[in-house]
Amino acid sequence: MNKQQYRYDKIQKIIERNDVATQEQLLGMLKDYGINVSQVTISRDLTALHIKRRLNSSGVIVYCLPEAQDYDKSKAVQLNNAKNERPMIADVKFQGTTCIIKTRPCHAQAIAAAIDSMNNPLILGTIAGIDTIFMIIADKLHYETIRAILRKNFHYETEDETKS
Repeated sequence: MNKQQYRYDKIQKIIERNDVATQEQLLGMLKDYGINVSQVTISRDLTALHIKRRLNSSGVIVYCLPEAQDYDKSKAVQLNNAKNERPMIADVKFQGTTCIIKTRPCHAQAIAAAIDSMNNPLILGTIAGIDTIFMIIADKLHYETIRAILRKNFHYETEDETKS
């Protein structure tokens, strides 16, 4: 087994057995196996192995192996939402077939993944940053339906609802 394959094997085993949240954390664990590489190498390895960060069932964003990425993301987001009193979504705005969703910091990617996993025909896709999701919807006739989906899955409340 060459060095790269050995490193790939150890990365997969570490991620399978541990909740690894950062590349720095993974680097530290690899050092326990005598593997000393740069963060750039780890980043490339994670890409090559199709390892992505996802919200786990405890509501923590961690690296997951490709076969584990099919976990019900909506359920993970709902579990995290149930633990927190503040909603994960702060604001939703529509313009044409575009929807901009403002989230709590560091929650946008997990929420966008959960939205995408719903496979709702009204939602064509999402792009997420740190606290903002750009969502394309099928047409502008379904704003209230989209709001209802967000309310149901992420306990989003509009300002009007919080006043009553």
